[in-house]
Amino acid sequence: MIIYTDGSCKGNGFKGAFGGYALYCVASKTVIFRKLEDRYIPATNQRAEGYAILRAFELLDKKKELIIYTDSKFWKTMIESYIPGWIKKKVDFTTKKNPDLTVRMAEMLDRFKLNNVKLTLHHVKAHKDNKLNNLVDKYAKKAASLPNYKERVEVLKSV
Repeated sequence: MIIYTDGSCKGNGFKGAFGGYALYCVASKTVIFRKLEDRYIPATNQRAEGYAILRAFELLDKKKELIIYTDSKFWKTMIESYIPGWIKKKVDFTTKKNPDLTVRMAEMLDRFKLNNVKLTLHHVKAHKDNKLNNLVDKYAKKAASLPNYKERVEVLKSV
């Protein structure tokens, strides 16, 4: 399963900021996008990116391989290096940045390991020539501006 993810935030990190995420599933040509419900934590681009990747994790059903393309170096490094190291060392995730997202990612990574799921993350440059990254960027921005938190799904005829 190949998925492109992105997050966006209007008013990044400030009170009243609104974030949104989007992901595009290549095989089904489906875009999923949603406004964040971070009511008590200021929305940030980083949190929106994390939510997008978590949502991609949740889509993995019985498949044994997940390939994610993201423009977030932060989350790619967290998932590939920091979180596995912290799990090994039994680090308290509540002391880390975005602990709620980090804990959920650690749980998903454990589940992937138990089920022999191969996870590959690729970093793509934001706002460059990658058509699918630009697509999820557009939808993440749209999601941040939505009037409510309902998840939307659109099947695209062409990309």
